Amino acid sequence: MSGRGRSRLRSGEWGGTVFQTNETPVAELFAFHGFSGSGLDFEMIADYFSIPFRMVAPDLPGHGETCFPSGGSVASMGDCSLGLAGLAEEYFSRSPVVIGYSMGARVALQYALHPCSGISGLVLIGGTAGISDDTQRQNRMEADEELAAWIAEHGIAAFCRRWMDLPIIASQSSIISPYRELLTQRKMTNSAKGLQDSLLGMGAGVMEPLWKRLPEIRVPTLVVVGENDMKYRSLGKQLVQELPYACLRVIPNAGHCAHLENPNGFTKYFQEFLLEL
Repeated sequence: MSGRGRSRLRSGEWGGTVFQTNETPVAELFAFHGFSGSGLDFEMIADYFSIPFRMVAPDLPGHGETCFPSGGSVASMGDCSLGLAGLAEEYFSRSPVVIGYSMGARVALQYALHPCSGISGLVLIGGTAGISDDTQRQNRMEADEELAAWIAEHGIAAFCRRWMDLPIIASQSSIISPYRELLTQRKMTNSAKGLQDSLLGMGAGVMEPLWKRLPEIRVPTLVVVGENDMKYRSLGKQLVQELPYACLRVIPNAGHCAHLENPNGFTKYFQEFLLEL
C-alpha cells in the first residue's frame, strides 16, 4: 500500500513512533511493546497491514526515548496508565484499539481498567493478568530484583545476550530480516538504569494481579498466542474465560512473540477483528 509512513512521537516525557497511511484510517491503534523493546518494534505489523490505519506506539517507561517519571522514582503500572491516558488525549480523536505484547499486554490490561482510557477494543499477545499466587509473585519479584542488579553489574550487551538465550525468547530467531536485526539493535540502545526501573516498578512480581477485575473490561478482546508457547496458551484460555467479550486465536508456527514470528498469521486475525468492530 502506498502512502505508508512513520513519524517521531515526542510528547513531554514520552517518546515513540507513529505509523500511518495517507488514507482515512479504518483503525486507530495504541500499541504497547514488550520488555526491553520499543515502539518501533511494531514496524513489521505496520508494514504487513493492508487496511488504512494510524498506530501510536510509545516507548514505555524505562525504554527507548521515554523519560518517565522524573524525580528519580520508578514508574508503577498506575503511573504508566495515567501517563498513557494523557498521551491518548493528545493523539486520538476517537477511542483507539489497544494492543499489547507480553509486558505490554499487562500494561494494556491495566490501562483498559483506567477510568479515562476510553478504548474501543483490546488485543493481547502473549499476555497475562498477573501472578495470583502470593508465593509465586514474591518469587518473581525477587527474581526481577536479582535481574535488575545483574544488569547494573554486567551492562546492556551482556543482558541482551542473556535475554535472547531464554527459551521463551529464543524462538524470535525465526523473525525475518531485517526486522530481527533491527529488533536486537534497538535492545542495545536501552539504558541499564531504564531496564532496572522497569523491572522494579512494572515487573510481574510487583504488579497487582488483575484476574478478579477482568469482568470489568467490557470491550471486544482478541487474545493471541503462539502455537508453540504452551505456558501462554494456557494463560490465554484463562483470560478468555474471565474477559466478557474475548476470543482466542492461536498463531501457527510461532512462539511467545507470535505477531513478529508469524506476521501473516497474526495480521489476518488482527485485521478481521478490527473490521468487525
